[in-house]
Amino acid sequence: MQCSEYSEQMSLELDGLLDRTQAARLHVHLARCDSCRAEWETLRRLSSVLESEPLLWPADGFGERVAALLNKREVRRRHVRGGLGLVAGSMGLWSIFALVLGLLFAVFWQPLLHLVWVDAVLPLLRSAANILVLLGRALYAVVREVFTRPTWLVLPGYVLIALGLVALWTCIVTRPRRHKVGANVRLE
Repeated sequence: MQCSEYSEQMSLELDGLLDRTQAARLHVHLARCDSCRAEWETLRRLSSVLESEPLLWPADGFGERVAALLNKREVRRRHVRGGLGLVAGSMGLWSIFALVLGLLFAVFWQPLLHLVWVDAVLPLLRSAANILVLLGRALYAVVREVFTRPTWLVLPGYVLIALGLVALWTCIVTRPRRHKVGANVRLE
């Protein structure tokens, strides 16, 4: 047996869980091995110190208060899950309703569909395309001005500052929060 296995045996011996044969084998090893004997003496002293200390018990009702807090947390989780399920189910039903309504509209009201498409949707799409073209030209002008003048040297600094701020924000948002669940619970 190796010393690490005897370390486990020492703990079992202090707890009175070794049979006579195993205990005898342990004590023979302790007589031969100085490092294990030093560990055994340290464990025995520590065990006697711990046995002499009084046991601390939680205050009356501590378990009930902890169980109530855990129960409240579980009820909150169920409510959130139920609410999310209700929202998801409602969205699914409304989507199916809108799809059926759209199909009925397309089948029974084709002239109205043509009127809505030609008179309302196509002009909106043209306007959106014109706005996107205008924004693209403006972005091209800004990029051209930045890179044709000496200001392009400053641009990496702004990018680094922006990346640093994003990293700082990420650290703040992902930092684990410390909850004071048992802050008002005292041991007496």
